[in-house]
Amino acid sequence: MKNKVSYCFDKTCIEVRVLHLLPTKNLPKNIKYSQKYKQVLSSISVVGLVEPIVIYPSKDNDGYFNILDGHLRIEAIKELNIPIVPCLIATFEDTFTYNKRVSRLNVIHEHNMIIKAVESGVSINKLSEALGISEDTIKGRFKLLDGICPEVISALSDKDVPRTIFTLIKKTQPIRQIEIVNSMISINNYTYKFVYSMLYSTPDSLLVKNNPKNNKLDKDRIETIRKLQNELAILDSQKKELEETYSENSLQLVIIKSHIDKLLSNIRIINWLYDNKPDHLSQLKYISNIKSL
Repeated sequence: MKNKVSYCFDKTCIEVRVLHLLPTKNLPKNIKYSQKYKQVLSSISVVGLVEPIVIYPSKDNDGYFNILDGHLRIEAIKELNIPIVPCLIATFEDTFTYNKRVSRLNVIHEHNMIIKAVESGVSINKLSEALGISEDTIKGRFKLLDGICPEVISALSDKDVPRTIFTLIKKTQPIRQIEIVNSMISINNYTYKFVYSMLYSTPDSLLVKNNPKNNKLDKDRIETIRKLQNELAILDSQKKELEETYSENSLQLVIIKSHIDKLLSNIRIINWLYDNKPDHLSQLKYISNIKSL
């Protein structure tokens, strides 16, 4: 018997009047002054609602629904006087489970949202205001997946990854891109440093050719390796020097400590040091009390 996938909500959106949506938690009184609320309000006014509201039929009020996820969006929608919103009906009333399982808007979804908004006629300027980022940043995100093969986009579509990794991935050919992403998924590591290490170990034959950025990367790699080699050579020289002198210095220190112990066993010497050289006496006692060299 095959295992069946259990959905947390119905796969079809329905339109529900905002007046028929009941909150299940209280938002902070000053929430409308927060930066997050302002971004949500601006985004909905320009782009529209990206994530549907998740609801569940109310047991106490026929025709009404409890809000499981989307209270902040509903507040913004009310302020914008939008009467009807798209909603997903949950299969059970459990806000914690839903929030734990739902996939949030990641960089790929955001990229698709930006493309969809621009194609529908929203200007870069309005998108900049809605998302609270500069127009240059919007243009950069618009081209985020240029040079990324479809298999990689599909594999990372449900992953929460930093957008900076795509700059590194696109420096490689498609077959290497897939290898990098498969490695990321297999060890659950989506950091910039890991992808950079994969890029660093990529053979030249799998790098994108005639790319000025790759040329700069190669120069940086050569310079970095040269610096590391010089530093390692210096460290190795210092290590050998320490190894050569360690035994001799250790023997001398043992002899010196033994001699100091002998001096401090003489009460006349201690009295003289106490009267004439108290600082020296303090230092000699310190050396004598050292248990291990």
